[in-house]
Amino acid sequence: MPNATRKQLRVFIGIRETAGYFRGLERGFADIGINARFYNLSPNPFGYGGQGRQSVAARVLRLRDAPPRTWRARAWALALLLNRTARSMRTAFLLPWALIRYDAFVLGGDQRLLGGLELPLMRALKRPVVFVFNGTDHRPPYLSGRWIRQSEVVGTQRMARDTRIAFQRVKQAERYAAAIVALPSSAQFHELPFVNFLAAGIPVAPNPNAVQDQPASRGNGVVRVLHAPSYPIFKGTEVIRRAVDDIRRQGVQIEYREISGKPHAEVLSALRWADFVVDQVYSDTPMAGFVTEAAHYGKPAVIGGYYARHLPQEVPPDHVPPSLFCLPDELPQALATMATDKEFRLRMGTSARQWVTERWSPAAVAGRFVRLLAGEIPDEWMVEPKNLSYALGWGVPEGEVRRALTRFVADHGVEALRLAHNPRLQQSVLALTYP
Repeated sequence: MPNATRKQLRVFIGIRETAGYFRGLERGFADIGINARFYNLSPNPFGYGGQGRQSVAARVLRLRDAPPRTWRARAWALALLLNRTARSMRTAFLLPWALIRYDAFVLGGDQRLLGGLELPLMRALKRPVVFVFNGTDHRPPYLSGRWIRQSEVVGTQRMARDTRIAFQRVKQAERYAAAIVALPSSAQFHELPFVNFLAAGIPVAPNPNAVQDQPASRGNGVVRVLHAPSYPIFKGTEVIRRAVDDIRRQGVQIEYREISGKPHAEVLSALRWADFVVDQVYSDTPMAGFVTEAAHYGKPAVIGGYYARHLPQEVPPDHVPPSLFCLPDELPQALATMATDKEFRLRMGTSARQWVTERWSPAAVAGRFVRLLAGEIPDEWMVEPKNLSYALGWGVPEGEVRRALTRFVADHGVEALRLAHNPRLQQSVLALTYP
C-alpha cells in the first residue's frame, strides 16, 4: 500500500470490461470514498461498462459470414490488426501518466499496459497490482469450450500455442501481483496461493432505480423462466430447450423466454418479466455475472456444471452464493423443482438478493480490494492450488473434453498440459483421456 492514507488512495482499473465487473468495482470504490477510475479501451458489444458503442473489432465480426468470403476475411483480419495496434499505442501513452497519477492498479487477468514490461517498474515504484482472472483469461484452452470446438476444425497446434501463452500469463501475474483473484475451478495453471473469486465477490449491480420487487403471482399457474446466453453454443442452450420441453411434457406449466445478442439494457428489462432464470449447462461457478444481476431482482437461478460435484470440497460454505447449482444431467429436475415449488423459489430468490446486496455489493467488494492492495488478506480467502483437482472445464460436455484431451496429449505430449507443478491435477486430467 502506498504511503497515502486509504481515503487518499487513487486506483487505476482497466483496461477491458468483463460482464460489468470493473465498472461495478469503480462504483464500489466511489461508494466508500476512494478515488478510482475504470479505463475501458475495448467497449463491450453488449453495452457493459457504460459503453453503448461497439469496438472496431466487434463491429467487423459480421464481415466473416457474408460473401465474398475472401474479401470479407481479409477485411476482418485487417480491422482486428488495426484495432489491436491502436490499443497498444493508447496503452503505451497511458502508462507514464497512470504511474504518476495512480497509487495502485486493478487489472483484468489478461490485461497489460505494455505487454507486462511495465510490471517490474510498478513494483519498483511501489504501485501494487491486483489481477482479477474471470475464467477464460486463465483457464487451460484444452478445458475450454471455445478452444475445444475450434480445435476440432483447425487442429491442436493453436491450442498448444494458446496454452503456453495462458500459462505464461499466469506465471507473470504470480511473479509481480500484490494479489491474484481467481476462480478455483479455472485455476489449473496457478502454483501460488490466490484469493478465491467467490470470497472477493462480484460487484455487478443494476441501477437501483430499475430494480423492483418480485412480481405478484399472476394466478394462472404459469411460471416464467428466462435464458439469456451471450454465446448459446457454450451455454448449452439446445440442452436447456430440450429440458424445458421435457418438463412441459410432464405437465409443468412453464413459459420459456430466450434472449441472445441483445444490448445489456434489454436483458435487464427481461429480468423483471421472469420468475427465475436458467444460466447455462456447463458452468464452473455457482454464480456468474448474469446470475448476479438476476439476484438483484430477487430472481433465483438454475445452473448446470460439472464443478457442482467439486464445489463442496474446494470452496468453504460461507463463500458459496445461493443458486440451484447441479450436474448437467440433473438440469431437467432442477428446472422442474424451481418451477413447481413456489416457496422454495421465493426463498432462494430472497437469499440471492440478500447475498448480492450485502456481501457482494459494489462497496463491500471494493472494501475487500482495499485490503488486497494493502496486503491484508485473511487466510480464509485464500486457495491452495495443490488441493485442486477439477478437470472438466467450461462450456462443453464431458465427452468432448475427453476427445479433445486425448487428441491434444497424443499430438503434443503430457508436458504440453503445463501441469507439472500440480501432479495430482495432472493425473486427474490424464485420467480423462481415452486409452
